Amino acid sequence: MIRQLRAALGIVLLTGFAVGSEQAGAASRGKYQLAAAATPAAPSDAVARRMAKITLITFNNAVATGNFTVLRLRTAKRFRASFSAVKLRRRFAAFIKRRVDLSPIVSLGVNWAVRPAVNGKGRLRLRGHFKTVPKIVRFEFRYVFEGKEWMLTHIAVRVTDRLAK
Repeated sequence: MIRQLRAALGIVLLTGFAVGSEQAGAASRGKYQLAAAATPAAPSDAVARRMAKITLITFNNAVATGNFTVLRLRTAKRFRASFSAVKLRRRFAAFIKRRVDLSPIVSLGVNWAVRPAVNGKGRLRLRGHFKTVPKIVRFEFRYVFEGKEWMLTHIAVRVTDRLAK
């Protein structure tokens, strides 16, 4: 039973787009073209924790309402081009069917599996868990910097037994 539940609530959406990040700070002024700034470094730990919580709460609201429009709007352009709100709803049907409620994470701290970092391609990776009881909410999110903010390119959420890795 637990194994079936874990499988049903396993990673339900993985996207591995080769999304090139738009560089921050590129602009034209008059005849001069400003050089594009490097992709920003990983955000501070406090900002990364807020990002993880906001992404998970937005996901939770989408599951609770069955409306994935707001979650989709927080994703990168290439992600939006591949996944409509309806398609996201189908991908997360197991969460909707089981009425998974992740709202307890609001009052909990993020436990990182790996430190937030930006890789050589400019992608930010946030991976960790929330020690909810009796299950643990595990997540992995990836973002690219578009315009002036980090936009989601990958979402994986699992609700597992406390002892499962």
